[in-house]
Amino acid sequence: MHQQLDFHVFVGIDQTGAVLPGSNGLRARPLPWAAVIVDRQSARLSTSSQGLERLHLDVIDTALRSQSRVEADEANIGIAVLVDAVLGLPRMSVLWSEALARLAPLPRRFGRQPAAAFFSSLLGGKELIPTRLCEQWARANSVFRELPYQKNIQTGTFRVWQDLISDPRREEWAIWPYSRQSQRYTLFEGYPSLMWRQLARQWVRDRSRLAGWLFEQKIEFTSEDESRFSASADLADAVMLAVSGWILHRRGILIEPFPGFFESATFSDRASVEGWIAGLQGPVAN
Repeated sequence: MHQQLDFHVFVGIDQTGAVLPGSNGLRARPLPWAAVIVDRQSARLSTSSQGLERLHLDVIDTALRSQSRVEADEANIGIAVLVDAVLGLPRMSVLWSEALARLAPLPRRFGRQPAAAFFSSLLGGKELIPTRLCEQWARANSVFRELPYQKNIQTGTFRVWQDLISDPRREEWAIWPYSRQSQRYTLFEGYPSLMWRQLARQWVRDRSRLAGWLFEQKIEFTSEDESRFSASADLADAVMLAVSGWILHRRGILIEPFPGFFESATFSDRASVEGWIAGLQGPVAN
């Protein structure tokens, strides 16, 4: 493990598992992304109309250099990446590491059907849909659910996992909370809907109000940024993830969502195996 790093860049990546037309399921849509870059004077937002082809570190580095003027090879800059995808599995199913090992040799395909087939193979049946403790607390959907309006997390997670296991620099990722210390690149599981509710206090994701909220948070952004996220719900979610990473870090709860998290029964019993949702401090009320 590297020495604990402070974060100065926060990247939000909205998931998608949708395939590109005409690709026969071999190519997925680019991932919408945004970044918040923090220095002593300011926190500024950077967005792009070009999505990330893959969740690979070389791709992220290139995007940050081109769009954000961040020198991604500066070793003292910690980069927190919040992705809208599940990073773990329920304790009563197979281990996440085992699931990734099963996925690695499979042909690289995307979309709802291969995602459903893969997650069904992990369960061995659909009689019981196990959930993680953090999903119960956050009232979030399980990757094992295939119902309409609940399957997007399944197809998007399937795509993200394939990107992770195919990244030539995979070993450079620290995946929280399995890794307690931040490294150069630390990957967090983030839920835009939870961030909209708990941080922006918006129970409906109204991107027309996003610019006003960013202004309240004293985050600099351009009119071009505003035009982009106002026109795209997916990019607005990516912005929410990036900004939320910065806010959670500033509050001291990105790495440790509540005092004693790593020593708690919650972590030892479930979170150390199942993973956790960034910023989730307790059960979400109705």
